[in-house]
Amino acid sequence: MSTAKLPIKIPAGECISVKLINAVNFGPAILDRFMAPPVPGLDRFKDCPSFSFLLEHPSGRKLVWDLGIRKDYNNYAPTIRDYLPTTNYTIDVQFDVVDVLKQHGIRGSDIEGVIWR
Repeated sequence: MSTAKLPIKIPAGECISVKLINAVNFGPAILDRFMAPPVPGLDRFKDCPSFSFLLEHPSGRKLVWDLGIRKDYNNYAPTIRDYLPTTNYTIDVQFDVVDVLKQHGIRGSDIEGVIWR
């Protein structure tokens, strides 16, 4: 087991609050891009959410797990921007994750970090 220090110190024995954020839907979701082994008769979903999560510690510290697909996805780096049309997805992004947080009284500056998967 590694004895490396973690960059984030979370006190032992305390529970955190986890809140689901669904700011994005896309589809049709071709399942073999996301999971294996294949499920016979189930190769796609009409649409699929792209979940993010707000993690809140009782001390008030906050992290976000993933940011989903942003509203202006055509302004991603060229590699991603050029890849998205090849997926044949219809992407429906009403709000960026930070917009959803703001609607619920949480400023972007309240978030200490983003956990990328």
